[in-house]
Amino acid sequence: MRWHEDPPSGKQIEVLERIGFDPSSVPNKGYASALIDKIMTRKGLRLATPKQVHWLRRTDHPHPETATFDEASDWLSGRFVGRKAS
Repeated sequence: MRWHEDPPSGKQIEVLERIGFDPSSVPNKGYASALIDKIMTRKGLRLATPKQVHWLRRTDHPHPETATFDEASDWLSGRFVGRKAS
């Protein structure tokens, strides 16, 4: 559709920033819409958030994309709680 090529809307940028995406990496309204739809689907399925998936990957979780929100929280808490800042 023609509107897909328009720049992301202010609301889309706001939502993507809140979720943790860099809005400059989102080229158009169609891509922003697809990202937001995918994130809302993951939320409805109680899967890990994009930020959690990022940190699960960095901490060598075996299946970051399929971890639930609660599994991700537990995994990350076990890796970061009690650590001293360097």
